[in-house]
Amino acid sequence: MRERLKSDGDVASYNLVKLCVFANCDDFISVQGGGAHLISYFYKRLVVLHKRGPELESGVYDGWYRDTRLGSDKETIRVARHGEELLKFCKIFV
Repeated sequence: MRERLKSDGDVASYNLVKLCVFANCDDFISVQGGGAHLISYFYKRLVVLHKRGPELESGVYDGWYRDTRLGSDKETIRVARHGEELLKFCKIFV
């Protein structure tokens, strides 16, 4: 699949590869936004760096992200507001 992606540069192929990787992972680190929204379908443990934007205040991490989770209902979401907090929260992966 990777060789095909290199040869044709197809955006659909890129997205397929990304979805295949996500489907085989449990743990994610992301920044807020589109990538984190997509990850919300796959994670068991997620750390999001959120510096600004409406997601935190609108309750996205406690509502929609938990509702979209596929599979097990055992999940962990940590939302970091700055780099030091991000590093602290990443200890859930150890």
